[in-house]
Parts: sequence; structure tokens; C-alpha cells
Amino acid sequence: MKLLKKIGKILLLFVCLIIVASCFVLKKIDRTPYQETAHYQAWKKEIAVLDFKDTNATEKAKIGWAKVNITPQKPGPMAGYGVRKGKAFTRVHDSLFVRVLAIKNSFLPKKKSKLWTRH
Repeated sequence: MKLLKKIGKILLLFVCLIIVASCFVLKKIDRTPYQETAHYQAWKKEIAVLDFKDTNATEKAKIGWAKVNITPQKPGPMAGYGVRKGKAFTRVHDSLFVRVLAIKNSFLPKKKSKLWTRH
């Protein structure tokens, strides 16, 4: 009976610690509309001051995009995933793609050229 009381107290203490820890770790989801975020406002200001009219430009803007399947064709060692420890994969569940949008604008300084990726 004493052992059962000790186990009950330990479990109660453990549950209390989890509740207290979750109060510090968990936070409210930010549902602020993107138009109101600081990042969006900064981009709007940066884009607004750009001057795209340059009569001395010798090169036009270049835009390119691509989507490529980069799923390995042959089984190879995989990292992580629990007990895998370097074992080769046996099948492909979902293909792995890389998407790129590249924009080069001769009107902007080189540091202002952008490259966006989404995977």
C-alpha cells in the first residue's frame, strides 16, 4: 500500500511538472494577417523605393523557374529515422522535388537580385 502511495505521488508530481513546463513552452498561434506583419511592411517599403526606369540598361530582366524531381533512383543509406542507422531505403513513398524561381534585373544592384526556393 505504501508503494502504491509513493507511485501515485510520483505520478502526480510528474503530471504537475508537465503542466507547468507546458505553460512555459507552449505559446499562442500568431494568426496576424500577413499584411500586418513587420516582414511584409519592410518588403513593401523596400520595393516602393526601387527605380526600375533606367535608360542606360543594356540587359533586360531575366526570369526563370524550374521544378525538378531529385528523388534518388537507386537505394542509398538514409540518416536518422530511429533504428534505420544507415540502412538503404526500400521504396519511395513520396517523390522529392526542388522548385526554384530566379529573377535577375539589370536595373538593380547585384545584391538586390533574388533567388527564391521552396521545397
